[in-house]
Amino acid sequence: MKKFVIKKNVFFFGVSGLGAAFLIDYLHRNFGISREVYKSIAEPLFDFSLAFLFSSFFLFFVSDHIFRAWRNFAFVWIPISIIWITATPETTGMLQVINKESVGIISSGLFVLIGLVVVFFSWLGNGHKK
Repeated sequence: MKKFVIKKNVFFFGVSGLGAAFLIDYLHRNFGISREVYKSIAEPLFDFSLAFLFSSFFLFFVSDHIFRAWRNFAFVWIPISIIWITATPETTGMLQVINKESVGIISSGLFVLIGLVVVFFSWLGNGHKK
């Protein structure tokens, strides 16, 4: 039962991230929170929360061994993504085509793709035998 609760927490993390992103969007539109806060926090948070929701759907159906492999990947990938997004400039310039939003989209897309590869290879390794 405890393992199901842990898998469910991944889903709730995605939902709460979406809620926080929408709250920041609401505050930006109605109470004047700066666009920089919106662009640097809400948009990458929204992208990653969607990736977590998408991943959590598949994680409900996998064994504990496969979930642990994905969790270990997530523990490494998320800090790397946070650093990558934080280090990226907020706006695009004439020669600059990468901004925080595009890095958030790329990072969350890679998170889903690599996470699915981790799940697949964990399943091939010995997860499908249990």
